[in-house]
Amino acid sequence: MLHVGERLKEGRLVRGVSLNEIANKTRISVRYLEALEKGDWKQLPGAIFARSFARQYADCVGLDITPFEDELRERFANEEVTLAAPFRQRPVERAPIRMRPLAEVASELIGAFDERIWQRMPKAVLSLGAVLAVCSVVYVGWERVILNGKPTTASLIAGSPLTKLPVDKTLAAASEASRERQATSAAHTLSGQTSAIELQVPPGDGNNKAVRIVASQETWVSITANGKPLFKGILQPSDVRLMKGVSTAKMVIGNAGGVEVETDGRPLGPIGPQGQVRVLLITPNGPKVVRTQDLVKTEPGAADSQT
Repeated sequence: MLHVGERLKEGRLVRGVSLNEIANKTRISVRYLEALEKGDWKQLPGAIFARSFARQYADCVGLDITPFEDELRERFANEEVTLAAPFRQRPVERAPIRMRPLAEVASELIGAFDERIWQRMPKAVLSLGAVLAVCSVVYVGWERVILNGKPTTASLIAGSPLTKLPVDKTLAAASEASRERQATSAAHTLSGQTSAIELQVPPGDGNNKAVRIVASQETWVSITANGKPLFKGILQPSDVRLMKGVSTAKMVIGNAGGVEVETDGRPLGPIGPQGQVRVLLITPNGPKVVRTQDLVKTEPGAADSQT
């Protein structure tokens, strides 16, 4: 089974696009594009960049990246982002506060006065000063006790556990939301008016058929009928191409699961799996689907030369 890089390379070769052209368009280094095609995941700068590179590459070659996202997640399943440990500050050690007896403090304050001053000063003033001094000492001691018992911000930070964010779960949720938005957009588009364009087919050799191509997903298509190239480009969901008087035709489809083909009003059924390249041949003997795996091993134009 081809991995995602080989499928991207297959789509590039079918379109005849070089790596340098993709690098100029996406601003991605050729070295990373080569590593993506070879499946050399160690050369890529991580899961997020690998998914982004693959998505931009697929857009350039007209492929849908959705079928490959599960494989990309498995390649980088063990990556996770760990937040840095918070700054830990050592708590300040405070010396214990010794509460002195009230009588001892009052005795020292009163004894500090000279006996002559004591005799001159009214006892009421001395008593008031002693009470104020004692109250001040009690208040300061109470404030320090409260501060010592309160946990600091540094201790709260130091006690918090490390937080790990699993990368794959976050990206998986974002990818799921993106797919839902794409499905909603496609539903609105299909419910509106389709853009049917009739291609001018040159005269054939008889046994002419009417061919109708309807795109259900974005896909790159190359159409040749009765030996003349008629269309090469990307079809958007609900785009329709009509051809009348077709004797022989060849259609190279970049996303085989993204189109439906009818001949004379009869559906041909599934062309191929979603996200893979197929070649549909319409001959007088009936339609035939050809795999491109053998065609692209020779050169980019090999598929067009076998009409």
